[in-house]
Amino acid sequence: MPLFTSKSLHSVNCVLAFPQGTDLPDNEKFSNLFSGELSKGMNFLDDPVIQSKILRVPQLQLQVVLEGQRLRIEDESSKEPEESILIEKVYEVYSKLFPQKTALSGFGFNFDIYYQFGNVLDIKGAFEKISPDGLTTMGSDLLDFGWQWTVSYKNAKRMDGYFLKITAPIELKVHYNAHFGDNSLPDKKQMEKIFKESYLQVDKTINSLSL
Repeated sequence: MPLFTSKSLHSVNCVLAFPQGTDLPDNEKFSNLFSGELSKGMNFLDDPVIQSKILRVPQLQLQVVLEGQRLRIEDESSKEPEESILIEKVYEVYSKLFPQKTALSGFGFNFDIYYQFGNVLDIKGAFEKISPDGLTTMGSDLLDFGWQWTVSYKNAKRMDGYFLKITAPIELKVHYNAHFGDNSLPDKKQMEKIFKESYLQVDKTINSLSL
């Protein structure tokens, strides 16, 4: 596979998962997460039908979502880890919504990243590696192609999930999930390190592919 020539982060979030039966924060705690200038334009939605609470914080380009037993903090700025405020806000939100430092069932990061290449990616060739007979429909064209996999690490409570899709002749979209099965968050510096290393891990994976 040719080496990528550019990389852009489309979206990233951090998810904190809680065991079943965990006492979840009420609407008042969500409403009081941010105040002053940071609360300008803030919007809160509570939808009991889908068991979801959504707080949008335009001043920080941040969104806080509680879905069932999962708390998701989304950085909507598209800033890379070196400049992102995501980790700082994860700890702030967690401490305010769960002041007793409620135990987790795991945490993780989700990245949506676009890679571009100097050479055209061989979509048809990639597809034919898993389907030697090619397309089964006569007269059809293969417009895009994707695949996914999940890796479990033997000596760590960790899983990596990938979904890749060739979306244009020289462009590859990657959704990457790094999941850690720890019941508590590491200290902030370690969390920042994990965040940055997870983002760079995708580059190694992309460069290892053969298309």
